[in-house]
Amino acid sequence: MAEPPEIPFFEQIKIAFGNLPFLFVIAIYLFSWLGVQITASTIPYFVIYCMGMKNSEVPTVLIVVQATGLLMLFVWSNLSKKFGKKFVYFLGMSVWIIAAAGLFFLKYNQMGLMYVMAVMVGCGVSTAYLIPWSMVPDVIELDELQTGQRREGVFYGLMVLLQKFGLAFGLFLVGNALQASGFKETVVGQNTLPIQPDSALFSY
Repeated sequence: MAEPPEIPFFEQIKIAFGNLPFLFVIAIYLFSWLGVQITASTIPYFVIYCMGMKNSEVPTVLIVVQATGLLMLFVWSNLSKKFGKKFVYFLGMSVWIIAAAGLFFLKYNQMGLMYVMAVMVGCGVSTAYLIPWSMVPDVIELDELQTGQRREGVFYGLMVLLQKFGLAFGLFLVGNALQASGFKETVVGQNTLPIQPDSALFSY
């Protein structure tokens, strides 16, 4: 059986972006990863300035989020086999949204609730890692049926590129939001943290 003719690189890119299911996966992944990066970037500011905790306590909160996310990957994976990826994604995102809303209304001394919300954030973040990547093999199989060729490199390469874009764009949004809110940076040699205006605290 003759091999199908090789498709030029730019034509492969064109075919990939002409694949409607892949565009949906891209959109899901891009917005999910953007949310992950914004969350990771703002946690240190929230912990220090909104909750009044020390710099040394920031890694503890981040570890709670990341460790929960890592453990929940196994839970979500098993649930997706029983109930489907769509159900798991919406459930995880719902938990994340509830946690984010809860963090917004936290009071200065509610440390216990903050860690509960951090665990919930980790549950939601894990679906942002798991579900989009688990959908890429489905897209590859569909593409092979349509073109007769397997192009894993094209699809996975574009996903990694989007990951880098989400990281850069997330940091860009956080930086500009803090600047617009009147955030006061710590000056070199300053022994105490600057008092942030209400607008900056609200932006976290």
